[in-house]
Amino acid sequence: MGGLTADTGGDDLWRRNSLYLLNWKDFDAAIRSISAGVRSTAPGVDCVLGISRGGLVPAVALSNALGVSPFHAIAVGRNVGDGQYLDKQPPKVLWGDDLTGLRGRRVLVVDDVAGSGATLDHVREQVVLAGAAEVWTAVLVRMKRGAGKADFVAVELDDWVVFPWEGTEPPPGTRTRSVTLPEQEVER
Repeated sequence: MGGLTADTGGDDLWRRNSLYLLNWKDFDAAIRSISAGVRSTAPGVDCVLGISRGGLVPAVALSNALGVSPFHAIAVGRNVGDGQYLDKQPPKVLWGDDLTGLRGRRVLVVDDVAGSGATLDHVREQVVLAGAAEVWTAVLVRMKRGAGKADFVAVELDDWVVFPWEGTEPPPGTRTRSVTLPEQEVER
């Protein structure tokens, strides 16, 4: 084992001793699972808001899967620097679409991962302040040891995830695992 063992600084959301690798096939299954959940639980979603950067790809995929054209994006900064595996600070909106366009909308907020939940909670609050009629959240991955909650989650994991659009190869010697999605009936 090697590669990702690191001092977590008291943050035990991630064990940082291996990487989960999510491939495009499983990404597609995750999107189908989430979109089926949205259709059955929140059928009136009429706008998707993607959180940059990690949430943009799944947000676009969900927008297409749900047939929802209105789309917005927002960037929230939390890392104390520009590298990977960094400490976090309170969320702060860095840039975003004019959220007044969300007034009266039924909004699905999408991100890649929910750990502490701070980013999702902050964006949900911004969307409510903008006057959205209803707000739901969706993530591909929820960290098992995290406090973050989302209305729609494809899978819960206990370590770092490499998504297919990241295009990065794990460092030599890094232990990797495949993401296994729960068996679910999803629309095709």
